[in-house]
Amino acid sequence: MRGLIIPEDFEKDQYILKPIFQRLFQSACKPRARVRVCQNPRLRGIAQALNAERMLEIVERYRGMTDILIHCVDRDGEVGRRHRIDQLESLCSAATVFLAANAWEEIETWILAGVDLPSEWRWADVRAEVHVKEL
Repeated sequence: MRGLIIPEDFEKDQYILKPIFQRLFQSACKPRARVRVCQNPRLRGIAQALNAERMLEIVERYRGMTDILIHCVDRDGEVGRRHRIDQLESLCSAATVFLAANAWEEIETWILAGVDLPSEWRWADVRAEVHVKEL
């Protein structure tokens, strides 16, 4: 299995997303899955990551080279973000296996889910924090 993870900006997110998805694929009985993070074209922020033309360009570029494309963006407190990525998922899924997810609120929160938080932190507060990197 070959998976391509498409973050809104790979520069830092790749160090979070690649190990998470490698482990997810292993847990799903795909121990030899190859996971790559999309670096070309380089998306520069949420505006490009939510742009249908850019996503279709990536789908077309990697069609046949991957089995699944997974698009991951931050929610950033935007209530309508899920609806927007659902639209992208529908559009791109016509051509390939394309899944889209938005982190609640930031991808960095996914890392915190795998560690013991300080005792004074409540998980609900961490998830509710729009700028979790500022904690």
